[in-house]
Amino acid sequence: MITEKYNLSQKKQPLESDVDGQIRGLVVSDAVLNIMLLRYANYTQKLSFADFVSCMIRLETVTKVFQNLTKDGVGVYLSAEEWMQIIMSS
Repeated sequence: MITEKYNLSQKKQPLESDVDGQIRGLVVSDAVLNIMLLRYANYTQKLSFADFVSCMIRLETVTKVFQNLTKDGVGVYLSAEEWMQIIMSS
């Protein structure tokens, strides 16, 4: 289970369908998912709802940055200056 949320009766519910809806259309490898879990999850590899939202915003943002920088949809060539600006602003 990637994350859980509380409904009004305070019962935990999995967000798997929400996750599918959020990342649908974004290609995310297992390696990227593992990196996202390492960065945003707690020590038991569970995400709070707030961390899940942060993670999805980050994923959407970096996807848009890539789409804006790529010329062929496969890769990106960056100068050292462009690389530093992107890394330091993230």
